[in-house]
Amino acid sequence: MAALADAVAPRQDRPGIVGHAVAVARRRRLDPRTLLVSAGFAVGVILVAHAFTSARTGSEGQGVKNPAIDRLIPSPDDLVLRQSEVGIDLATGYTGQLIIDDQALPTQEVVAANSPNPGTVDRILNVRFDRAQNTLLYQPLDVTGAPIKLFDPGRHTITARFWKLDEGEDTAHQYTWSFRVA
Repeated sequence: MAALADAVAPRQDRPGIVGHAVAVARRRRLDPRTLLVSAGFAVGVILVAHAFTSARTGSEGQGVKNPAIDRLIPSPDDLVLRQSEVGIDLATGYTGQLIIDDQALPTQEVVAANSPNPGTVDRILNVRFDRAQNTLLYQPLDVTGAPIKLFDPGRHTITARFWKLDEGEDTAHQYTWSFRVA
């Protein structure tokens, strides 16, 4: 019982409420290095948050204001290789045609073929329209019959004519951009 009475009784070295020890708070001086590291960390978190919230992607990142266009391939003024694939990714329900350096290229729809060799795809030399992806893509091939075998070094211009599938080519719009070849 005496131990309990000693624990409850106030003590001279611990002023405060009977039975409760009160911690005496000591003020610590701020360490400038800790403060600097904390401030740097906070600035880093703010910059990362800003980067994620202000990022522009797809056609918005390319400066395209047309809702029918999801993405340009390549982006305007990009530098690409001579054999790079070029084209446009359209919104659902659109189709179109590509004109590269004033040469209208024939378009061929990509369909599942009854190939004699299962697992192979017949080579398409023209612009490929993939209805599932809504893309018009062309890749130069150095083979007989290809409209463009390789892109020459320098600036090239693509004009995409596009229209809604259910409205027809008479309602076509167009968008033109350029890219560079190394």
